[in-house]
Amino acid sequence: MKTLSVLLFVALAFAPRSNGQGPQIDQANVVDTSGGFAGQSVNSWNQLSQTFTAGKSGRLMEVDLQLVAFGDLSQATNDLTFTVSRLASLNTPVGVTLATVTLHPADLPHLDQAGYDSRYLMPIYFSAPPVISQGNFFSLTLTSAQPWNSGCYYDWILTQSVNIDRYPPGDAWENNNLTGWYKQSYQVDYGFQTYVAPVPEPSSLWLLGPACLVLIKLKRCHMKENTSFSRRRHQNEIKTGL
Repeated sequence: MKTLSVLLFVALAFAPRSNGQGPQIDQANVVDTSGGFAGQSVNSWNQLSQTFTAGKSGRLMEVDLQLVAFGDLSQATNDLTFTVSRLASLNTPVGVTLATVTLHPADLPHLDQAGYDSRYLMPIYFSAPPVISQGNFFSLTLTSAQPWNSGCYYDWILTQSVNIDRYPPGDAWENNNLTGWYKQSYQVDYGFQTYVAPVPEPSSLWLLGPACLVLIKLKRCHMKENTSFSRRRHQNEIKTGL
C-alpha cells in the first residue's frame, strides 16, 4: 500500500496542469451594439469570412460570433454553415477545413422589440475541437442557402470605424455574388471571439503511463490474493465439517 501511495503521489504531482482554468479567450473583436450596429448578410449570393491569428496553442473549444436574425422569421428556411479553416497566410480566407458546424436559424440571436440586444454573441461548440498553434492563421466562414430576396436576413455584425483597424491580426472578407473572395474596405472586421484550452505537454504525460500500469498490476495481484484466500478458507471449512 505504501508503494501504491507513492505512485499516486508521483502521478498527481507531475501530471499536466491547466492552472485550474478552463478554456480562455484568445482572440476577440466584440462590437459594442449598445447604440446600434451595422452588419452584412449571409445568403445564397453572399458569403462572409473573418481571418485571425492565434495567440495561444491548444484546442479551439468555442467560437462566439456576433450574429443576428431579423425580418420575417417565418421565412428563415435555411441553415447556416460555419467553417473553421487553417490558412497558409492572411491573403485569403480559403484554406484547410478543420471543423464544420451547422447553425439553425432558431438558435441565432433575434433582433428584439427595442431594436437592440446585448452584443448578439452566439456561442458555437465543436464535437471534436480542432488543435491550433500560436502564430498560425485561421478563418471563420459563414455560408447559407437562404434566398437573398427572402423576408428574413442573417447578419454578421461588424465594426463601424472608418480607416481604424480594430483587429489588426485579421481581416473581414466577402464573396459577393459568389464571384470570388475580396478583403473588405475601410479596415472593418466582423464580431467574434475564440476560446482555447491548452493541450497537456507530451513530456509530462509519460509519467502517468508507467504509474497506471503498476496500479493495474497491483490491483490484479490483490484480486488473486483475495481469490486464493477464499479458496483456502472454503477448503478448510470442508475439512473441518463447518
